[in-house]
Amino acid sequence: MALPRASGPKTSLAEIYSHLTGVVSGINHTVIRDNVPFKSGLTPIYANPYAGFDELVEEEVLQQYQRDRFHTFTTEELEALESLAFQRPVEQPENLDGLPIHDIFRRENWAHPRPLNQGSWPIGLGTDESDGFWDVNNNDVWNILQPCLKLATVILTNHNTSPWWDAFLMGARRKVDQADVTAGKPGQDYYRFFRRTPADANSDDGIRDIQERLFRMGSSIEFDIVCGCSEWSTGLPTTSMFHGITVPKNWWHATKCCLDLYDIQPLLNKNMHPAERLLSQFSLASTILHELAHALHAEMTSIDFKIPEPYFEDECLAELGFSMENALCGGMADKINDHTNAGGLPYAGFVLADWNTLHNEYRCEGNPTIAAKPSGWLYERISPVPVEYFQYFHDTGFWNYHVRGNGPTATHMGPLPASSVYIFGQGQQEDFDEIPTPGIDPVMDDSMTVAQKTAVLVETRRNATTRRIQSAMQRTAAQRTYRTARLNAARASGTQSYSRPNAAPYLEPIFTPLCPRFDLIVQFLFSRRQELALDTLHFTIAEHQLYWYIVREGFISPTPREWRGFLQRCTKENVLFRWKEYLFPPTPTQGTVVRVANGWPIVPPPIKMCPPSSGDSPAAVRFRTMLKPFKGCMTALGTGNVYEPGQYDADKRVLLIALRKIMKLNGWTSSSITDDEFDDFIRYYEFHGRKWGFGPAGIIRKTEFGW
Repeated sequence: MALPRASGPKTSLAEIYSHLTGVVSGINHTVIRDNVPFKSGLTPIYANPYAGFDELVEEEVLQQYQRDRFHTFTTEELEALESLAFQRPVEQPENLDGLPIHDIFRRENWAHPRPLNQGSWPIGLGTDESDGFWDVNNNDVWNILQPCLKLATVILTNHNTSPWWDAFLMGARRKVDQADVTAGKPGQDYYRFFRRTPADANSDDGIRDIQERLFRMGSSIEFDIVCGCSEWSTGLPTTSMFHGITVPKNWWHATKCCLDLYDIQPLLNKNMHPAERLLSQFSLASTILHELAHALHAEMTSIDFKIPEPYFEDECLAELGFSMENALCGGMADKINDHTNAGGLPYAGFVLADWNTLHNEYRCEGNPTIAAKPSGWLYERISPVPVEYFQYFHDTGFWNYHVRGNGPTATHMGPLPASSVYIFGQGQQEDFDEIPTPGIDPVMDDSMTVAQKTAVLVETRRNATTRRIQSAMQRTAAQRTYRTARLNAARASGTQSYSRPNAAPYLEPIFTPLCPRFDLIVQFLFSRRQELALDTLHFTIAEHQLYWYIVREGFISPTPREWRGFLQRCTKENVLFRWKEYLFPPTPTQGTVVRVANGWPIVPPPIKMCPPSSGDSPAAVRFRTMLKPFKGCMTALGTGNVYEPGQYDADKRVLLIALRKIMKLNGWTSSSITDDEFDDFIRYYEFHGRKWGFGPAGIIRKTEFGW
């Protein structure tokens, strides 16, 4: 249950895309602060022939804000370019019925058991009334993933769009000359991968071979849904964010592709504009394939010897995911509604950016740039993408006929009638880079095959789109010239002054769910205090992770909403726990928790039993023999192997797998440590109050002291 709004109303677009505040990623949103109803900043600003001086200046200020925010385009121009999803009709619904989901993406690969220290993330901790978790066992989650997985499957299995995948999985690899590598690691070899000949790649055997290898390599890859604003293993907030991240295989887990839950969040919105849904599904499919490229590279390397990602043919940057996107789309897609306070908002549209440029060097951390640069290396070109493109992508006819007839570039985003251009060393170019007006359309006749007719139809429609957009852009430019002339004339008169409206800042309502069972939860925590290891909770823990510990201990049916309400009341009363929110409403937020001393009853400390370490019994002798190597290996694990910075809890099963492996690598030749022996060693540490102890069931915890 949320508190009443603390501010005035929002516009209809702001209800969907939010009202942004403050400075986010260098974009100052205070320009739209003082208008009521509160704005999204996305509404196109048209020239008003009767506008007074204040309105003309306000239009100029808002347009400059939009240029800063939307890659130098105003939303009036984005509308003319047919790139705003909320303004575009969907001429035909998506047509993905009957398409399969590739075995790599099967539901079982998303439903693997989680480590006990990494619980599923809750869905509805915000204005969304949904309960449940970001887990494919939740049918709502699986249902919204399926169209995205079907799209990913079409792209992956269509040999007309897979020369990049064919080159990556089946093509020749050649070592890069060391003289061509800038700032590479001394002695490190770097490789390029190349396409096979069309005769080899497109033959029946060639198509079968790549699909068999893809199935064989990808069958063990796991997928997960996590928070992209958090460290993937601890759930604690970070200063950066990711759309997806791939965790290479290790002794204790398979290669794992993690997707940001906030990229899936828009698809839960039942009121989303149909075109927005197509954009979100495309984006998620692209992210899945991006991470799959990284995951397959991880499968090609050994656990103990990692090799850098290779370069595709003549590209001078090595980042497999973006290289794949470039082959698919002709560049990298980026959402229009970016630089927002909240995550999980609809995208509004997409722009396309060139990949193989200086601007993207930062994306290739760990991989040096090749010395030979392309001609457009210093250019950063941004092109709004017509929404129509995403409708094509969801039509099986587009794949069965147009792509089959026109090859891999048929999936490149377009048409792209206008682009903004930034040149390093020169700055932002004043005029848009525009393509020529299309010539005569191709002619369709009855002698053509279905594929040929479809290709003609698609090209004709794209030409019509280009002409329509170019006419709209000319009108927009004329309106801009008219507005500027009127404003300059008013300023030249010297009699005008401008005053902006002044309104109280907008405040999103605080999500404050009720907790009717507060006292019952308190009593449960008191009664399970030792089992939940609450007295050794000396660190910051993710809100949802502490929730899962309590659920596993047997508390009956608490919801994440009730747990949030419990933590908020604890924080308000300064007892038991202090909760801190991160991220911003109106979409669901996350939280962290620390234990506070107030409110806990004083109880005698638990009796600690030290395992027998003296005497001549076989158990005591083995204990003393193993203690030193055990200490060394556990210290190694605790300083960076299993544990990430800020992580104090580990799944005992995972820790045992890693410990047994690292003991063997360090010369342990006797039989592996048993579960009971492992518990004895943890009791030994716990008895001495240093380094290690037992956490909640199945958890081993790094203690506060001894490090």
